[in-house]
Amino acid sequence: MTQNSKIWQHKKTGGLYRIITPDARIEATLECAVVYESLADGAIWVRPKSEFYDGRFCNLSGEDVVSRQG
Repeated sequence: MTQNSKIWQHKKTGGLYRIITPDARIEATLECAVVYESLADGAIWVRPKSEFYDGRFCNLSGEDVVSRQG
């Protein structure tokens, strides 16, 4: 998967997130997972990789990140 920036947006909520690692594992199932952090409150989240990359999140371009912050 090609990334334009390190910032991802959840399409449903509009929340912005930074991936901490895309190569984690869920202990109970050994399923590949993504660990990511909310830019709003610093909360850490874990989601199966198949869900993270299924269209729920979109990678923002550098221009999108600047325009949303400014």
